[in-house]
Amino acid sequence: MTPSQVRSLVCMPTPGNVEIRALLDEGMETENRSWKQNKGELDHLVIRLSAVFYLKLQSSDAAHLLLGRILGEQFEHLVTFLGYVRMCGLWIDSHPELSYEADKRAQDSLPSLLHDEPTLTEFFRAYIEVVKAEMVEINASLNVRDVSTTVQHFSRE
Repeated sequence: MTPSQVRSLVCMPTPGNVEIRALLDEGMETENRSWKQNKGELDHLVIRLSAVFYLKLQSSDAAHLLLGRILGEQFEHLVTFLGYVRMCGLWIDSHPELSYEADKRAQDSLPSLLHDEPTLTEFFRAYIEVVKAEMVEINASLNVRDVSTTVQHFSRE
């Protein structure tokens, strides 16, 4: 991926209710088209529906079904990947002492990425606050009463 593509991907906001409805409508229109044969055209749809599914947003069950139809046999790979990401998140939550600055890959790759796409510097600086705000909004939309435990790990500095 180019630095610009990384920025576009990581800066995408969490899908809201209006976007989710549009994604589901688009998914219904394309469900007879295989992702394997239309990867470039359907990538954005698959990424956004995957976010809805992973975050268990409104209509996540419908996103789940559409992803299964669009991806076909590749759907199991997506589920495996998302399960791995969730497990990594839990592991990271259990190890607050970790820092990306200590990671050799980050040390080697991040400076050139930030040089090529300077807007990512601000994104990474504000990331924890952005995620906190998004989690509060998501939990509010799902009628979760106590969001403090959901965002508690973002409060560690």
